[in-house]
Amino acid sequence: MRKVKIESVEDLEALPEDEWVEVPEGLHAKFVYSIDRENNKLTIVLPEEIAKRIGNRLFASFDEGKIVISEIKE
Repeated sequence: MRKVKIESVEDLEALPEDEWVEVPEGLHAKFVYSIDRENNKLTIVLPEEIAKRIGNRLFASFDEGKIVISEIKE
């Protein structure tokens, strides 16, 4: 196992697939998707793969300063 410094998403994506990677101090990451505000609507554009997994049966609410998005159950 060789030592690699991770300083960007590109560094993270360049790690070898199907191999273990040791992260002794943990990995602190924040993934942000583009957000556009128009006409008092909040539109969050997700990558296509994630949008397909989520589907279109969602409900958004607010909880202590957080936007909570959950699936609508029938």
